[in-house]
Amino acid sequence: MIPDLLLRQPLFAGVAPKLLADAAALFQFRSVLGGGTLWYEGEPAEALAIVVDGALAVRVGMREVGRIGPGELVGEASAFFGEPRVATVTVTAPTRVLVLARTALAPLRASHPQVYDPLLQRALEAMARRVRDADHRIAAASTQGVDAPTRIVPLALDRVFRALSGPEDETPPGIYSLLRRFPRLSDAPVAALTALVEALTPRRVAEGDPVFLEGDAGDSAFVLTEGTLDVLREIYGGKASILATLDRGAVFGTGSLLLGDRRSASCIARTDCWVHELPAPAHDALRGEAGRLWRESLLSALRAQVVLADGLLAELAGGTTDAERAKLREAAAQVLAYRVNDIPGDPWEFPVNF
Repeated sequence: MIPDLLLRQPLFAGVAPKLLADAAALFQFRSVLGGGTLWYEGEPAEALAIVVDGALAVRVGMREVGRIGPGELVGEASAFFGEPRVATVTVTAPTRVLVLARTALAPLRASHPQVYDPLLQRALEAMARRVRDADHRIAAASTQGVDAPTRIVPLALDRVFRALSGPEDETPPGIYSLLRRFPRLSDAPVAALTALVEALTPRRVAEGDPVFLEGDAGDSAFVLTEGTLDVLREIYGGKASILATLDRGAVFGTGSLLLGDRRSASCIARTDCWVHELPAPAHDALRGEAGRLWRESLLSALRAQVVLADGLLAELAGGTTDAERAKLREAAAQVLAYRVNDIPGDPWEFPVNF
């Protein structure tokens, strides 16, 4: 029965039936009556589930925040790291699900990576939505009583002079050794990391120029490989709050890459900079072990952003004192970019090579 149910899931469209049939032994079937609970907020995430049929409601505290129906995945973002559930999932109609235990993720990756990859991509998108939700909470809080500095824009004559004189150095810095410092990539095979490097396009940004502006459409993420950037958000009256200053190793713009969101802040070069850009087509074309490791690294980075930002937000009473405003700005900095120097260790529990 489980192989047939897996074949019917839109999540696995394009996966060979034989691969799904072979992977079926790692999944379990579960049926839950209406009124039951799939899992509770705060408990360890020991599995993810694919909804075969029925209906689920997602609640945070007493508030319903979403509904889940047939063909959808639930619990995937938490399951990859075993972190506490962020919501309670209740059953509003008799429901059948296919459950994949967290302990089965590593065997699935090793034996059937083509089945593992769609689950990983969905987890990545779910984590990106959690980052976006945290960002919205921060933006709402920061509109109250923030004394934001006026945004500085370089004079037009300065821009003309720089364009005529040309940049001092047109040779982009290497990114290979920097990527080795990211989660999941320290032990990546050389071929996989080389493929990732080749997918990234270097771009020079002169001091005072934007990488992008708040509200811009975008479909790419960036790694800062040289120089420093200011992250600003418009508040009111033509002013902007400087939320963070990013240094080498920062990853930003992932919401646009993964979810197609408009830019939620501006990134302006504080010094002459080099960034490496990963456009959506290049991201989508990253397949096999290179694409797998990159998505796992990005999933880990987004999770770190959420954990750090949520911890800071939990400490805020109202965001009205100077100390609380400072914490609010730091929470914004954490959620808007992954900063490689902030995150110790690597949370992945299974090795790159099996």
